[in-house]
Amino acid sequence: MVAAEVKATLSNTEYIPIKNAIIDSRKDEHRLARSVNYCRKRLKELGKIEEAEEVKRFLFKPDNNYRITYVAAGVSSRENVDDAIELDFSGEELEIRKNELIFYVHGKKLMELAHNIYQRCCK
Repeated sequence: MVAAEVKATLSNTEYIPIKNAIIDSRKDEHRLARSVNYCRKRLKELGKIEEAEEVKRFLFKPDNNYRITYVAAGVSSRENVDDAIELDFSGEELEIRKNELIFYVHGKKLMELAHNIYQRCCK
């Protein structure tokens, strides 16, 4: 299972989204159970009982051996990434767990891309 915390600032070129994603991904363990349970209930409401039962197994990790990968991803409109990125973390804030990945997605015209996608969806 993959639990992803994504923070984006498309109108900015700062590294703040990746810092916030890393910090907030620590909360994903608690939010994960709630999200899985919500999905299970919603599937039942939609009459998708078989799918709801498949999702239910993720609520009982000791009974079902599966691995959780936590992902922190930041997105910003930065054209190039520096060789070294300093995020000004304290030791308590930077708590990277086993099976955690960190991604930084960047591009010069991401806000323009978002506007184009929105316009296409509205048509």
